[in-house]
Amino acid sequence: MANLEAFKMFHLALHYTDTLPEEDVETVFEALSSNRPALVVAAAQILVQLKKDEILRAIEDFDTFPKSNQDTVIIFLSLTQYVECMTFLIGLLETTSDPNRIHLIATCLSKTDYPIQPLILARLGTDDPLLKARYTQLVSTIGLTKFETILAMLPSIPHERFFRSVFGDRKIDRIKY
Repeated sequence: MANLEAFKMFHLALHYTDTLPEEDVETVFEALSSNRPALVVAAAQILVQLKKDEILRAIEDFDTFPKSNQDTVIIFLSLTQYVECMTFLIGLLETTSDPNRIHLIATCLSKTDYPIQPLILARLGTDDPLLKARYTQLVSTIGLTKFETILAMLPSIPHERFFRSVFGDRKIDRIKY
């Protein structure tokens, strides 16, 4: 198992190249299962700097990580610019039963720089009350400001009733009228 010094070297190496040797990538993934929180954070910081395929491997391996380490991986996946990572996080939001994890995912998705609004709009048509409640929490956490541009560009507001229930009639009326 690597130590924090090794991760400092990995970070430095990534300034000069776009990937690490396979054995170093394996070290990163081993550390994601570590019981040392500082090592897990260091590994996750390196993970998001790796090539897309290596980052997506974290999604494939996600269930093998301890729960607290999964939470760290969630945070760092939300920093990426890959639709697969955002789709994975939205899927976790839909399937998890842990209220703390729901809050963590909603917070991470609300702070991401990735334009997730179209991904969310595509899922708002559900009739499942549990999912509606989670999407309400997510959209409320994201805030209307991040949705205004896309909603204003569309000929009509999709799922208008949903947005009115989250943000109120007056705010939605200002977007279109």
